[in-house]
Amino acid sequence: MMQNSIDESELPHAVIRFKRDVSFPRFSMAKGERWGFVVYRKWADRLNQIKHGERFEFAGGQCLSQDVDVVFEGGCGREYSIAMGYIPPMPQEAHNDSMGRGLHE
Repeated sequence: MMQNSIDESELPHAVIRFKRDVSFPRFSMAKGERWGFVVYRKWADRLNQIKHGERFEFAGGQCLSQDVDVVFEGGCGREYSIAMGYIPPMPQEAHNDSMGRGLHE
């Protein structure tokens, strides 16, 4: 049986950053740590729950939306990699980021 393949690179991506240390049944996340994901199916539902101030499933437990910030929504290109901390921003982007603008708008 052949399954329809989804090209995740064409789907929206998001990054959340934890505002405090939080322990879950499977693992813990430290303040400032980021979690990136493809906004699809369950994670689309979770992102909606975060935006509406609801609890959401994470790492085998429940996370409060007030414990995270959505720091990125968009494509999976360079901006996503910067939001995840995989690559550094260009000097102008770093300035915008520190001023609360730029990539996080």
